[in-house]
Amino acid sequence: MLNKLNLIVFMIIIFVGYTNNLKVIHGISLDQVSDRGISRQGGDTINDAFEILSLPFSDYGTTCGFYNDYINAGPGNCPYADISGPDVVYEYTPAEDMEITISLCAGSDYDTRLFIYENYEGNQIDCSEDVCYTPNFPWPYVSMLEDVPLTAGNVYYIIVDGFNEACGDYTIDAFEFLCCDVNMIPDDYPVIVPPGGSFGLTGYIGNPTPDPIITDVWGGVLYQGNFYRQFAFNNIPLDPDESMTAHTTQNVPNWAPAGTYDYIAYCGDRPDTKCDSVLFPFTVTGARVADGATDWSIEGGFFGEELIPTEFALDNAYPNPFNATTTISYQLPVASSVNLDIYNVLGQRVTSLVNGNMEAGYHSVNWDASNYSSGVYFYKLKIGDKVITKRMTLLK
Repeated sequence: MLNKLNLIVFMIIIFVGYTNNLKVIHGISLDQVSDRGISRQGGDTINDAFEILSLPFSDYGTTCGFYNDYINAGPGNCPYADISGPDVVYEYTPAEDMEITISLCAGSDYDTRLFIYENYEGNQIDCSEDVCYTPNFPWPYVSMLEDVPLTAGNVYYIIVDGFNEACGDYTIDAFEFLCCDVNMIPDDYPVIVPPGGSFGLTGYIGNPTPDPIITDVWGGVLYQGNFYRQFAFNNIPLDPDESMTAHTTQNVPNWAPAGTYDYIAYCGDRPDTKCDSVLFPFTVTGARVADGATDWSIEGGFFGEELIPTEFALDNAYPNPFNATTTISYQLPVASSVNLDIYNVLGQRVTSLVNGNMEAGYHSVNWDASNYSSGVYFYKLKIGDKVITKRMTLLK
């Protein structure tokens, strides 16, 4: 029999577990999302569509778990069968006549499509073709609608869909006009790199507008739904129709897990306004490179003010829980003497990951806990008088 106290604790656990499975990520940028597979509320039909309040707009989610409510039958430029995968619905009402572009090109991981209803279900006015391309072939097979005319006061329902019965993760971006243009061309494609190796790429940033602009360019590695920023170049001035290129080398640490990653770049006003994005996959496989890279780092890049953190911070370990390696990242606004140590639940220090002077910037370090027992551990970052501690769980 449960006593009253145990019953209350049990009910709290059930409630917390329930609410944690109903987290909403509508309106959260890709940088902030840590779990690609979480459930969503709303967005399943035009009656509970996610509302787009203003442009530019970016959202990240999954169609898995949604119903196949809408078919893709419409004008002749949408030559698709009526069978379709689960779909998510967005709603937008423009205050003035405009043309918008809607893209699933950044961070979507399956064969997607887009289509738009005007005012009511079935009144389809446009749909997508597979037009998101990396240098040599379309990957992933995701969709974009460009320069779609919208009339002030009408209600538009934007449907994120998939071919056949597919579902998966997606990132949707909607904007009125392209305020910058970013691209990346890898030196070799497909990109296959061993742990501890590196790959090269040429980055492109351009100004497609008739006016001078100042833009930021930033990006990094996307792996299992987590975004790891690798570079940021702020305040790049560009005259109308001006563009520039820069060659960079991305180092892959020797502890990087084997698997498929995405390399993604944005331009706009970091971090909230993403005017354009580009993505290509790369694969980490093979034997580790002796004396190879020990951290994610980049060499080269566009001129401009490189991003420096504004405060000391210790990020959540990823993955957490983990078996048997995890990555701990931290931020330094100024060069500092740093200690990053691991402690067990008894308060005993079991290892030291960092002990020395570090430059200002973003840093990460890997902890290989293969020789440690399962359980709860604490990682403590000490910078002068400032101490930040967080918890992680090792599961074997």
